[in-house]
Amino acid sequence: MASVLLGSYAPIDLSDGCGMNLLNLSSRGWDEGLLSATAPGLKSRLGDAPVPSHSALGSISPYFTSTYGIPSSARVIAWSGDNPCSVAGLGLAAPGDIAVSLGTSDTMFGILPVPSPGLEGHIFVNPMDPASYMAMLCYKNGSLTRERVMKESGGGSWESFAAHLASTPPGNSGALGFFVDAPEITPAITKAGVRRFSNGLPVKSFANPSQEVRAVVEGQFLSMRIHGESVGIVSPKRLIATGGASGNAAILQVLADVFGAPVYTAAQTDSASLGAAVRALHGDAIAAAGGKFIPVERLRPAGSGGLKHAADPRAAATKAYTALIPAYKAAEAMVCSEK
Repeated sequence: MASVLLGSYAPIDLSDGCGMNLLNLSSRGWDEGLLSATAPGLKSRLGDAPVPSHSALGSISPYFTSTYGIPSSARVIAWSGDNPCSVAGLGLAAPGDIAVSLGTSDTMFGILPVPSPGLEGHIFVNPMDPASYMAMLCYKNGSLTRERVMKESGGGSWESFAAHLASTPPGNSGALGFFVDAPEITPAITKAGVRRFSNGLPVKSFANPSQEVRAVVEGQFLSMRIHGESVGIVSPKRLIATGGASGNAAILQVLADVFGAPVYTAAQTDSASLGAAVRALHGDAIAAAGGKFIPVERLRPAGSGGLKHAADPRAAATKAYTALIPAYKAAEAMVCSEK
């Protein structure tokens, strides 16, 4: 679409280049080894070197001026992917900012001062500040899995689900669950099915439905905390929750407790489309300033964040979850080792 609006081939931005797994994070150019391992002659097909995400690529094509009356002075700013744009839309600005999208597939983003790539997750150049980075984890099993547990064990409504969740203690009395309705991305679990553990030992079922409800929530957030640390998402200062499950106060309380940080919710549901608009404004302002980088925070009107405070962590609960991490890692290792 950037090429269509520009009327010629548009270069790829740094964040999207990272999403393609073809960018060298150090040189900020295409990695020759990755290119040669992917396809012959790929570099020539990719076109120019990747550009910073705020780059102005040129003026809009005359076609759009003559057909739709868009001013010929309108600039086309480099396009990016939906996940980098979501970072912009949710207002993640500094290390310690974490976003958790609780949708059909759950996603976690975090801002990093330096890249910390590993075997899990993804590392991108930050689309709002090319001097920093963003890390991302993706989960296949999200709201659909929680909805199934709500129907089967949570009383058939989200209100009853929340009541079940509130009736059990943080740490779930040692009950841990891995709810893999479809092969999971993080961690890599290819065999579907529910695995349950009680005090470190595999069990067929939990003592009551409330433990099942808490297990499906706690397990996901413990996984996010553990695997987020593996890609550099550490020491959270605040979490921004979005997606359908972000409207459930009981779920957000568990999120705050697991990470030990306050949780806010985003008023804007379409964070990617909002972020694309924010990025366009940002790139246009930088172009108007002769290319001098301007922090996006200077362009946001005071009080425009659109965030609502939702939950504060409880120290005792966070301590309980921290103590539970070794048991969770041991149980996860058993699940991941299944043949």
